Amino acid sequence: MDLKKLFSPASIAIVGVSHDEKKVGSLVARNLLLQGYKGEVYYINKTGGTIKEKKVYLSLAEIKKNVDLVIFAVPGDVTISLIKDMKTVKAHHAVIYAAGFKETGKEGFRLEKKLIDEAKAQGVTFLGPNCIGYVNTKDAVNTTFLKYPASKGNIGFVSQSGALGSMLVDVFLGHINLGFSYFISIGNKTMLDEADILEYLLQDTETKVIGMYLEDIHNPEKLKEILRNNPSQKPIIVLKSGRTSIGSRAAVSHTGGLIGDDDVYSAFFSQCNIIRADTIDEFITILSLYSFGRIPLSRSILVLSNAGGAGVLLTDELIKNNLELITVSEATKNKIIRSFGASKKVTINNPIDILGDASAFDYKEVIDMTLTEKDVGAIVVLLTPQANTEIKETAEVIQKAQSHFDRPIYPIFMGDVSVAESVAFFEKNTMVSFTSIGYFSSALRKIRKQQEYGTNVSRDKRAEWVEKKELDRVIGLLRKQTEAHEVFKNEQKIGKLLSLYEMKDFVPLDDSMKIMELAGISSVPLVKFSTKNEIQIKESSLLYPVVAKIISDSITHKTEVKGVITHIHNSQELETAFTSLSERGSKGCFVQKQIDGHEIFIGVKRDAQFGVVAVAGLGGIFAELLQDVCYLIHPFTIEEFEYTVRHTKIKKLEEGFRGKAPLNLKYIYEPLVILCSIMETFPQIKSIDVNPLLIQEKSSSVIDGRIVFV
Repeated sequence: MDLKKLFSPASIAIVGVSHDEKKVGSLVARNLLLQGYKGEVYYINKTGGTIKEKKVYLSLAEIKKNVDLVIFAVPGDVTISLIKDMKTVKAHHAVIYAAGFKETGKEGFRLEKKLIDEAKAQGVTFLGPNCIGYVNTKDAVNTTFLKYPASKGNIGFVSQSGALGSMLVDVFLGHINLGFSYFISIGNKTMLDEADILEYLLQDTETKVIGMYLEDIHNPEKLKEILRNNPSQKPIIVLKSGRTSIGSRAAVSHTGGLIGDDDVYSAFFSQCNIIRADTIDEFITILSLYSFGRIPLSRSILVLSNAGGAGVLLTDELIKNNLELITVSEATKNKIIRSFGASKKVTINNPIDILGDASAFDYKEVIDMTLTEKDVGAIVVLLTPQANTEIKETAEVIQKAQSHFDRPIYPIFMGDVSVAESVAFFEKNTMVSFTSIGYFSSALRKIRKQQEYGTNVSRDKRAEWVEKKELDRVIGLLRKQTEAHEVFKNEQKIGKLLSLYEMKDFVPLDDSMKIMELAGISSVPLVKFSTKNEIQIKESSLLYPVVAKIISDSITHKTEVKGVITHIHNSQELETAFTSLSERGSKGCFVQKQIDGHEIFIGVKRDAQFGVVAVAGLGGIFAELLQDVCYLIHPFTIEEFEYTVRHTKIKKLEEGFRGKAPLNLKYIYEPLVILCSIMETFPQIKSIDVNPLLIQEKSSSVIDGRIVFV
């Protein structure tokens, strides 16, 4: 989609300019002037006349010249009636401010449909409605009605909220060297959504980093496709609001309880290698770091400080955020000791504490000595303002060091009044500084994670994988990747078994496991005992020790009602277990061989917007208590899976834990992809739980599972 004339117009017509300077059309006219727009601007108002000695046209048709962009600063119904007039000036792009569309309900939906039908009929592409326009600082185009012109910079910002966008414009005005290449308000996203705007900004040479405030995603597949074909690899940071609660049917499904809507968004952002900020401050921090090009080269951090307590607090935050403190070399330690002498007891480990009376010269000495340290991803220089602290001079020392150091130096000058001048000084020299340790560490962690994801997960392989998914509709690829072809070979058998329970909420344990077996997932066989007398008859089919499980249509979490009895070694103990379970309401019991291994939870859930979502984490009775899980949106490669799951405690099991053999992640990946395949094939399924999936040295087996219907 060619949006050049929309966002870089040579001429603009504003429909709705008036003598009232507080009206939207007049504010837009003023902002175009203040931003410095050099193109032709036409005023349209049915009253005609002049405004500040500039002619006002009665209609678009009266202009009799071509116009690239038409701005509608009039009510929605009036806008719809005037779109047809755009053909008189050969305009195909518009900005529509009017509210009162789908955001207002049923009648608004009807009006918005009428708007888009009319626009399509006239060959018009528009931004909005219910938006505040956009700013293009390179071409000095400001179609907003904000209070001030936007500051120029390299940040492309897309906002679903006009108010939040206006706040960020105001924030950047208070900073130096920080500003926008574009600020674009997308409003109702009726014709142009975040994916369209993102595609435009990815191709823009003035944009170095992209920030997005989103409340939802209009078309996830389109967004993924655009990112997959993104050659620029520009960093994208999203601030997403609207964290929702767990669905009402969570009690029926472990997976439903563990995957909330917001988790799905996080999984989507992660797989697209988009950084998700948690707060507005963190969002602005990450944008600033990318804008100034101050990105850590690794997780290894060196800290210099004049305050021991603050240094320890910062250290805690760095470690908590999975960053590392490098070990200072003996050579550097000896240099520091010789420089300061015995009279000043500096701490020479990392963090290096040069004490509260440190001068600017002391900072210079230590910084110069540490610049030669190997494997430093970034240096943090922490300062607290004390009576003899040389704040301005120390800032100059740090800036000079940064000018010939290829890794970022982050000044954290803690305070307010005393450090304000230094904050401005650092920004003037395109250095990101901080006045507290608050969100600094989390920002670095997220940046490093984004960089490492790009290194560990091959974009080419994922592109090929997803391409095949689109071409073959999953089937061909899954046959190559796993044994999931069993799903398709046994599709009729699985469908027939599912049909027996579609009037109920879920499929019972035995048939849920039978369906998984038919799909190609191994399980530990179940033997069903309806009466105690059957124990003697069927005992020959058992291999002790065994586990007995309650049979109930109403009990989901068996262990909570003592519905699982383990370590049964003979028929007498089994009869006792049968009696105990019967007293708890069991309709007999299921019996399985008791085996040892790593207990893992896996599950899949159908999401209305993103499709099939998978979850994996520690299993057994702690699955929902710990909620140490990861999420992936289907389809996903084994590279994506391995990278994602290694951010859970499963990583410790992969390394080997308490004498158990190391866990092979492929034995989680393969059954999880098969579950996804079942979901793709049978749309009547809402979710599937497997808890636990037991992982042994060279195999995995389902111990317990449940299929839940929509």
